[in-house]
Amino acid sequence: MSFNWRSENVANQVSGVGGYATTIAVDASGNIHVAYWDYIAGKLNYTVKSGGVWSNPITIDTINPAGTTRGYFYVSMALDSVGNPHISYFNWLNGDLKHAWKTGNNWTTEIVEAGVGKAYAYTAIVVDPSGNTHILYTDGAPPTLKYVVKSGNSWSTPENADPNLNTGYFLSLAIDNNGNLHASYQHYVSPSSKELNYVLKPQNGAWQAPQIVDSGSDLGEWTSITSDSTGNIHISYRDLANQCLKYAMKPYGAAWQTPVALLSGGNFEMTSITADAAGNIDVSFYNDMNGTLEFIGKSGGTWGTPQIVDSTFDSGAYCHLALDSKGNRHISYFRTVGATSMSNGITYLMHAFAIPQFIFRPLCTVMGPNNKKFLCLKGGPNDRIGLYGCQKGPTFELQFKEQTVDPKKILILNMDEIPKNMRASLENMLKKMAKEK
Repeated sequence: MSFNWRSENVANQVSGVGGYATTIAVDASGNIHVAYWDYIAGKLNYTVKSGGVWSNPITIDTINPAGTTRGYFYVSMALDSVGNPHISYFNWLNGDLKHAWKTGNNWTTEIVEAGVGKAYAYTAIVVDPSGNTHILYTDGAPPTLKYVVKSGNSWSTPENADPNLNTGYFLSLAIDNNGNLHASYQHYVSPSSKELNYVLKPQNGAWQAPQIVDSGSDLGEWTSITSDSTGNIHISYRDLANQCLKYAMKPYGAAWQTPVALLSGGNFEMTSITADAAGNIDVSFYNDMNGTLEFIGKSGGTWGTPQIVDSTFDSGAYCHLALDSKGNRHISYFRTVGATSMSNGITYLMHAFAIPQFIFRPLCTVMGPNNKKFLCLKGGPNDRIGLYGCQKGPTFELQFKEQTVDPKKILILNMDEIPKNMRASLENMLKKMAKEK
């Protein structure tokens, strides 16, 4: 299965040059939530797409002096069981770690820990099914990796998730189906030695000893971690020294496998990884050398070729990937116009979404009732599907352009070209056929 990507403006113009950090989540009703840092205005902003329409962005908090920025600044969002967004972030003005959440139409903010983010500002948040809010963050300089949880109305005493110093850079946090927490991050051992680290916190247990997933002279930046439905752990990250986009996997109950390079010969930043219900793994990333937002996926145990999602001007900075309840892919990111970097020009907040494509090879054409032509496709060993119908299986009355049938050619079927009342049954059939290939 491949994807046909579409992009749309979310905010017509992020003031001035624009933002540093976006985060996206989709609730069970299909509403798309995006939060982002507009550092030119000094604001943490939020918008939601409901009923096909994006709301006007609102400001949740003022977090930096207008027009100033520093280093890397993370904003992380998660939804609770009823779809309310929760955001962890730092106030640049005083280094406070903060938590914002939305109930109904109202936002509330609170200080989680004061003064800890004056040097570094990495944070990630998840909310468990019981409504407990978990935050991972960096504290101090050199930074340590800290953790707090809010149960009821009270935050726990901060604790170390990793006892080492100079660690927690580019952190990412995930929660699995059993309530266990998983974190990935960079450990800065020395100027010539970096590690990609992983640490686990079992549900109701203590943080375990950190594990080294990969090591080298300069790697472990822009980590992103996720857990699939069977408990396997997946991490995407950058290996800058070898100019690679890399991927590591830990099968459930087993040791980490040797990391693999998905792409090489470039500067692949801001990676974001997801796993869908079928076990497919997807990674979005910003190709800094080309100024493009790109995507690569693993299906049936095999990685596909990368797709360019958006190559308009300079697109893809601070991208974040999310799945909706139907498994559709969504990416939030920035597009900068009239510039070669995020430091000048005009920046727009963007949303990219994927329309599934199913690829099949034509078999033949046959004449059906009322002289209608059937284009028969083979998707599996025992299945044929035709446009205007098929010789086996259900009939779909689909208008399709006349074309010469060549068995060597590949036909790409875009789901948005299918009548809405037929998409669900056709998509289910095509997915079944694709699995049998």
